[in-house]
Amino acid sequence: MFWPSTVPRLIELLDDLHREVSREAAIALGMMGRPETRASLIRLVKDEPSSETIDALVATGDDECFVSLGRLADMWPDLRHLIVQALAGSEHRLAVTIVRLLILIWPRSQASAIKVIRFQLLPIVSADVIEPRSQRFG
Repeated sequence: MFWPSTVPRLIELLDDLHREVSREAAIALGMMGRPETRASLIRLVKDEPSSETIDALVATGDDECFVSLGRLADMWPDLRHLIVQALAGSEHRLAVTIVRLLILIWPRSQASAIKVIRFQLLPIVSADVIEPRSQRFG
């Protein structure tokens, strides 16, 4: 549930001295799609990546965030599967494009992981034209 009155307090908590508090505030704001948290979330994904921080960054729905995640996935292959899964949940055109590119450049050593992801993302990967899921299916 979302209470608009909590947003100003969460924004204040982004600068909290306790790292855990600022982290949770950034994740909460990111999941609300608030742009104020973009810099904090990008830093968190670089410093201490987790599925929560990646999901929150994707939830902001911002082009800069999608591009940053694509670059991180390219630089750190260990994060690639988390980033692909998070981006695949977005219907944003840039997110879908980045997922397709990441799958194309995935190293052969990750063959078993890519088969799982391709199975999960079959409508996206096999699409000749990149379209949001809502337009393709309905």
